[in-house]
Amino acid sequence: MQTLYVILFFIGCALACDIIVHVKSDTDKPFQAQVTASNGKKSDKWNLDKKKVKFSFHQKADECGLNDWSITTWEKGVEKSTVKVTLDGTGRVTYLVGDDFKPVQKDRQGAICKGDCAPL
Repeated sequence: MQTLYVILFFIGCALACDIIVHVKSDTDKPFQAQVTASNGKKSDKWNLDKKKVKFSFHQKADECGLNDWSITTWEKGVEKSTVKVTLDGTGRVTYLVGDDFKPVQKDRQGAICKGDCAPL
């Protein structure tokens, strides 16, 4: 019986996710960004006002890979870009946002990604 509990524990850990999404500004133009996880949970809407400003969203959830994750940007309250990918597993990804306000995944460690993804 104890062995069954151990096996169920490891299966549960394997199916869970622990993802960190970083959004970093690569522009001096001010904008806002927000991350939405696959289970619908959202980060705060962050204000990025100069280059190299970075915010992070950490999602631990039992439901991963159910829907796409999205990263949305706004300039002066007007939506500029939304990118969507499927993220799963354990790891982190970094999105850079340039003058066009489009989030681009620049690096990824450990996270399983489907869509427009950076190489491992």
